[in-house]
Amino acid sequence: MSKLVCRCGYIMAVHTMEEDFLYDLIPQKNMMEIVGAWERIRDNEYPDDLTELYDKDAHEIYICPSCGRILVASNKNPNTFDSYIKED
Repeated sequence: MSKLVCRCGYIMAVHTMEEDFLYDLIPQKNMMEIVGAWERIRDNEYPDDLTELYDKDAHEIYICPSCGRILVASNKNPNTFDSYIKED
């Protein structure tokens, strides 16, 4: 189980990978590759090609349920997160 603490102090704990605050950011080019390869890979029992295309360049995103900050896995180190908050 992974945990991420927002700057506001809210703890986001991942238990099931179905939490409402957990997202993946996938580049549009990767999505287009998936759509283009769908006919070829959709009948595979274990679609490793799909997983590989989906995960390539993906970023883990958390949206804090308490303050609304968006935390994005860093390009430099996926174990650190860049924090963004809406400006007025």
